[in-house]
Amino acid sequence: MAMTTQSITSGQEKQIVRFGSDAVEAALKSLALDKDGAQRVIEHGDEFASEIRNAAHAVLQNLSLKGEEVSSNLYIPRGL
Repeated sequence: MAMTTQSITSGQEKQIVRFGSDAVEAALKSLALDKDGAQRVIEHGDEFASEIRNAAHAVLQNLSLKGEEVSSNLYIPRGL
C-alpha cells in the first residue's frame, strides 16, 4: 500500500515556529545576559542562527518520526 503525505498546514507551521520562539525567549531570560553579552550575540548573529537551525533540524526530525515503526531485515545476534 502506498503512503501519501500531506504538506504541513499554515496553522501547524505557526505553532511550531511559536514553540521555537518561546524556547529561545525562555533561554534568553534564564541566562540574564547583560548589555555587552547581548551585543556579542548580535555581532555573531549568523553563528547563533546557524546553531539554532541545526538544533531545530535535529529535534524536528527526531520528533516527527517519534512513534513510527520501521520494519527491518537485520538480524542482531543475542548478546550484542
